[in-house]
Amino acid sequence: MAATPRLSAHFYEQKCTQHLYRARLSLRLAQDHIASKSTHLSDYKEDVDKCRDSPSQHLKPELASLAVKTHFLLLKVNFEFFLNRVIYWACDLHFAHLVNEKGFRKLLTDFKKTLAIQDFVTEIAQNSGKEYVLDKVVPPQGLNRFELILESGFGISMADVVGENDHGQICFAFEVRHLIEHRNGKVDAQFKEKVGRYWTKSSWRDASLNKGDEIEIRQVDFDATFAAMLHGVHTIAESVGRYEPKGPH
Repeated sequence: MAATPRLSAHFYEQKCTQHLYRARLSLRLAQDHIASKSTHLSDYKEDVDKCRDSPSQHLKPELASLAVKTHFLLLKVNFEFFLNRVIYWACDLHFAHLVNEKGFRKLLTDFKKTLAIQDFVTEIAQNSGKEYVLDKVVPPQGLNRFELILESGFGISMADVVGENDHGQICFAFEVRHLIEHRNGKVDAQFKEKVGRYWTKSSWRDASLNKGDEIEIRQVDFDATFAAMLHGVHTIAESVGRYEPKGPH
């Protein structure tokens, strides 16, 4: 999906910032509704039960937990979409230069493995072929891949521009979401290995990482992730927006 030329890194920063605040606002509204004495929580029991693996026993805290988890996912989705859009925009803008960058050319190795010759030829015949390449190189999701493109193509270290603590919070948050989705939130050896270096820099530093322990998403985790992503959106957009090619090769 090609980025519109008139857009900019600042545009994507602004849109993602709005989306992050909307997620927080929606959570606050949901929490106020759950806490209100005028709310008939029993009206939501059927939906709550369908959101869980077992019937609800304590409706109010379980509703509150579901609200935090759901809006935490919104943070992750919007931050990931921001990375996709701002990186795609930058790759599109500097494509002629990037294809001569050694680091960026290495990213094309994966593209070659999935290259459909007929599709590529058709794209070249109809357009320039650039969009086809970028759609293959820049993924719709995947924090590690986005970090690799920033580093290899633009010399931008996400950890450096975002800061060690905020970067650790973001990385841990992505892994927690993956753990909940694929391991029902239960710690395993793979998760522990992936988050080991981020653990003490995250809001989960007081959580147990013993095998089989369940990782929760609490209000403090939502708040810390929101703040880290908000800062990350600004610093990444700023770094990408001021990138200038070093010159012809």
